Amino acid sequence: MRALWTSASGLQAQQVQLDLLASNLANVNTTGYKGQQASFQELLQGQFSTLNLTAQENGLLPRTGAPDLRLANGVRNVNATNDFSQGVITATGQPFDMAIQGDGFFQLMRPEDVGQPANAQQPLFTRDGHFQLDANGSLVNDSGYHVVDQVTGQPIVIDPQALSGASMKIDGQGNILLDKGGQVQNVGAINYVLFRPTADANLASVGNQMFALKASNQPATSRYVGAYFVTDPLEKSKIGTINQGSLETSNVDVGKAFTDMIQVQRAYQLNSRAIQTTDQMMGMANNMKA
Repeated sequence: MRALWTSASGLQAQQVQLDLLASNLANVNTTGYKGQQASFQELLQGQFSTLNLTAQENGLLPRTGAPDLRLANGVRNVNATNDFSQGVITATGQPFDMAIQGDGFFQLMRPEDVGQPANAQQPLFTRDGHFQLDANGSLVNDSGYHVVDQVTGQPIVIDPQALSGASMKIDGQGNILLDKGGQVQNVGAINYVLFRPTADANLASVGNQMFALKASNQPATSRYVGAYFVTDPLEKSKIGTINQGSLETSNVDVGKAFTDMIQVQRAYQLNSRAIQTTDQMMGMANNMKA
């Protein structure tokens, strides 16, 4: 029976991995998408109870096992991890398209958090810099979440009248500069943040290329710093710079994804064959007993 459970857990694990690979391939052209990969853990009987392989307890006469011996009992999916490596940056020419060259994340605010104190907010983060102005002049992403200002910590709002007849530039530090007749006005600054020690240790995917702080990191223990407050030169180099008129493409490696998919399919077939073989052996044993 152990062989059946072990092989069945292998089938489930490979199915999870196959689903993630399919999702990665489906999002190969999605702006700011970060590939996912399943993490697995070996199931040991010792995880559930202390296993002393005595003849009386396990029916293994005349063989006995060492105390606390742990036997493999299959595999389970622990979680899905994100690959936060840099994607290729491509030019779009759109003034509010932005891409970060570095490890930083744009900080977003939910509409319901506008005006709330910082400790009551649930910040979101993204690498998808496809932004636009809504009807109220707020800088938002495709899902309607506000881009946060470095200084105020509130949504960036640009008066449409201020844009009229002005040329706009967003510099490498996220400052939004309007030049009207030689008069330069700073109307906001894109806040982007750096996670320590790694983004994967702090963030969990919530869909639509957005990430939220993991439950264990909310709110006081979250470890990230805003662009406005970065003073360490090494961290400044890691957080990166903003490229206006560009977007970061998906970081999915299509060739590697197809190779991994072939490996997963073969592992799935092997587990399936193991179940069939075990079933045949059990059938033979039943016939001999009869």
